[in-house]
Amino acid sequence: MEGVALQDDQMSSLHKTAAWGDFNNDGFLDLIVKDGLGGEGNGGTGAKGLHRLFKNNGNSNHYINVKLVGVQSNNRGIGARVTVTYAGKTGFQENNGGGGGEWDSQSSEPLHFGIGTANQATTVKVIWPSGVVDVVSAVAAGSTLTVTESSP
Repeated sequence: MEGVALQDDQMSSLHKTAAWGDFNNDGFLDLIVKDGLGGEGNGGTGAKGLHRLFKNNGNSNHYINVKLVGVQSNNRGIGARVTVTYAGKTGFQENNGGGGGEWDSQSSEPLHFGIGTANQATTVKVIWPSGVVDVVSAVAAGSTLTVTESSP
């Protein structure tokens, strides 16, 4: 996200939490930042602060979203490792469920992979916590792929 800057020199605007997600479903991840040191109901100057949405205006790059549905593993696929191969490159994410692993912040689901100018991902590979491996070939750019865990 080029050009994101937030500096107001106020102690009460400590930028504690952030979340990435596609707020407007245009395929580009946006950023929301919550100022302050505590929850809204905690009171005090440290807890007060604004919510700021930084909308990503995008470019000509492409993306693929991957939604996981576990069968043997947990139903949201938490702990699954996903690899997306495209145009000779590889992207990797481990699904933490969108609510863990980022201190006081979170990400969103489905998993979002930027694939640059590629028109498709050559393969999407999911290694589930159960050990099951699913591979999907030729996934079109701009799509949301739902991968349901196979039985061995």
